[in-house]
Amino acid sequence: MNIIKYSALPFNNMDAALDIINECIGSTDPQLGLDIGDGQVAVFEVRDLDDDVFYLKETLVMEDEEVVDEDTKGEYEIDQLVEVIISRLQTLDDLTDYPRTPTSVKNAIEKALAVLGEEKRYNPSQPRDSHGRFGSGGAVHAKPSGKTGPAIPTTDSQRKIKIDDSKLAAGKNRNLPRPEVLNVYQAKVKAFNPGFTKASDGGAVFNFDWKDTDRPANYPKDIPHNPRPQKAKAGDFTKEYKPFATKEEMMGWMHEGDIGAHKARVALHELYSFARQRQGDFDKYDYAKTDNAKGDAPDSCNRFLEKHKLTSFDVDIHHMIPAGMGGSNKGPNLVALSATEHTIAHILEWSAAKVYDKSGNVAKQGKWGGGASTFEATGANIRANNMYRALTLQTCAAKKSGNVKEYFKQAMKNPSRRQSMFATQKALRLLKKMKLIDTDDVMSLKLNSTGRPVWTLGSKDATIKALEANILKGLDHE
Repeated sequence: MNIIKYSALPFNNMDAALDIINECIGSTDPQLGLDIGDGQVAVFEVRDLDDDVFYLKETLVMEDEEVVDEDTKGEYEIDQLVEVIISRLQTLDDLTDYPRTPTSVKNAIEKALAVLGEEKRYNPSQPRDSHGRFGSGGAVHAKPSGKTGPAIPTTDSQRKIKIDDSKLAAGKNRNLPRPEVLNVYQAKVKAFNPGFTKASDGGAVFNFDWKDTDRPANYPKDIPHNPRPQKAKAGDFTKEYKPFATKEEMMGWMHEGDIGAHKARVALHELYSFARQRQGDFDKYDYAKTDNAKGDAPDSCNRFLEKHKLTSFDVDIHHMIPAGMGGSNKGPNLVALSATEHTIAHILEWSAAKVYDKSGNVAKQGKWGGGASTFEATGANIRANNMYRALTLQTCAAKKSGNVKEYFKQAMKNPSRRQSMFATQKALRLLKKMKLIDTDDVMSLKLNSTGRPVWTLGSKDATIKALEANILKGLDHE
């Protein structure tokens, strides 16, 4: 199997998915692998059948080419293909830092997107079913009819900002020294968050200073034009930020020019203020700090998770100023967000940064803008998939080891794996509580031939659907 591994995806999720499709159909060996870590690769095979109709097969394999799962197979149109691939990307690590690609690759991608044509681009406003998937039902996130886009002052648009990243080393921007990346992206960071400061690692830190302003002209009276005071209890992660607009309304802000950008900045400021209060003292932690062999590095974010008995499917550690633009990895630039809150943050980022296209609309849709029509449903989908992945990554590795019980016995003794095993055991307890598995004892857990748990509902899809429903009912807490 000849797999091209993608450990860094260009642009945002929509363009990354289109890139995957174009590289697949343009290859003599139409297989493209997305390296998702822990020795696993999601392999996409896309074949051009006729005009805008494609065949897609997605298989999950181990790096030693052992096939462990086959998720998707069928015929799709281009927008459906993108939706399928984005749904896979949603379960992975944070891909919104827009890692840089070599100029030659970037040019090839841009050329492929230009050939694809605007009419065949991913259209998030097409009809969907009640679960947000393509099919019958009302359209969501539709652009207001009759609008061609407001007049946007070019001085407020990032279209004027030119970025020369040719001198940056290859690889993900988030993995490069903070000062080097910030030096390249400083103008964009300033447009996104005027008055940003710098941390000890040389990266940018989100500036919370807000000067109250008069209500802008034509600004809705029922929408706050200055951030509302937020109050959160430190350590209480059962409470989430309550936005003043729905997901559909926030998606509409992308077509409101500077008025929409102002709304997005207000909402982001509120969200981050709430999250900072809830997480308490976070400044001592460092996103870039890997844990040591004893599992007790004091500045590792794992210490924060352990302190509050949280896992990777409970919260995401989010860079307020994106790491791919030179955002600091230090605590002052980080917030711990729930899956629902993380959705809000990424939907708002592009609007708040005033990244407009020529028509005056926001140029790119934030991560998780498609799919379900509400923040709650989107967050439930993300949390369900993250919980599924936290468990199955360990069970598949255990199965591959040849001795499942010995694998878990050693893993639970290893201090450096304390956090991953805590997540595994917490996922088991919650799934048992929801009656989706028969036991919460990892040593007694029944696994199939690929290492996946034997679900009481029989299949992954049914399990994820039931898990989402339970999350929406608030049954995902101990």
